Amino acid sequence: MKIDKSNSGRHGSDEQGENGVQTGFDQAQAIDLLENAAGSWEQRTRLDGALFLSLIRLSKGHPAQAIEGFTAQDLAEQMQSVLGRRWAHGDTSDVIADRVRKTWKRLTEELWPQKMEGITQLAIDTGLHSIPCPERIEGGGSGRPTRYRLSTTPVNAPTEAASDEAHLSPGEVRYICEDLEDAGLIARFFSRGYQIVGWRRWVLALTFVGVFLLALMAILLMIAIVNNPGPHRDTTYWLFIYAGAGWLAWITIMRILILPDTRIGPAPWWIQLGEEDRLVEWRCPPKYPNKAIKAARYTGMCPRCGGKVIVKGGGLAFWGRLVGRCEESPREHVFSFDHITRLGRPLR
Repeated sequence: MKIDKSNSGRHGSDEQGENGVQTGFDQAQAIDLLENAAGSWEQRTRLDGALFLSLIRLSKGHPAQAIEGFTAQDLAEQMQSVLGRRWAHGDTSDVIADRVRKTWKRLTEELWPQKMEGITQLAIDTGLHSIPCPERIEGGGSGRPTRYRLSTTPVNAPTEAASDEAHLSPGEVRYICEDLEDAGLIARFFSRGYQIVGWRRWVLALTFVGVFLLALMAILLMIAIVNNPGPHRDTTYWLFIYAGAGWLAWITIMRILILPDTRIGPAPWWIQLGEEDRLVEWRCPPKYPNKAIKAARYTGMCPRCGGKVIVKGGGLAFWGRLVGRCEESPREHVFSFDHITRLGRPLR
């Protein structure tokens, strides 16, 4: 791999500050954290995920050159190692630069915005107040190619109260907010955070009303066909209709409508799509800039066995609550869930 070291030895502390490397910032620890997180993403096998992992590993292996940044050729060669197959092999430098640029655009516009919240939470929990973020430095003609690097970006430090609670007691679990993997077309709008402002508010309201009316009409039509309606109607018949309509409305829209009161809860079926751990969260000022409905999942590591803890509905045993259940022992390794502190205590 051809790594340009011509400028690697002349970056003092002032120049490091200009290049996004902050004084006192543990770059090695931050990159290790980023590598561990990105290495577990399902998208790591996608081109944008592989490109990001390549940039991380280049930055880790060549810390001096990481300040200046890496060329498209450097990234393309590293991607072959990450992907385990040839990529852009034999292409001209212009073709490689174009392929890296297109993949980089998907990384910074789609993948990174989805993952940044979880990375930020990991950094804060680790005691870091900055995280490495992907940055592209445009080239300036012949001899000055476009470069790619990780630049440090400050994150909002936790409040004093939150910081005190962030220290885990024995048996507690810490949760991290993750994006939805393989989200469907509709769910994808909420996984990015559906802002309830302006025309979006009315679109959401009209959509819910329309879905409810269609569902009600479908139930009435189905019952009419099955029962071949006659002149007589008893109380049981109408109770059955109202119960069916109410149940369908609940699983379709009511879980969204009650969010201003509950703040977080299980996602409706059209966001779950066969999953059980997808949640919808009501986010509003002052903690967040705008009112929004965010679909996400919260996970952690089981302090008892090291398994993955997934937050979902509490069922009959913990009715009306969200709890964290370990995938290895979902009946016994059960924890409480607080989406504000992101901490959970043993319930059994």
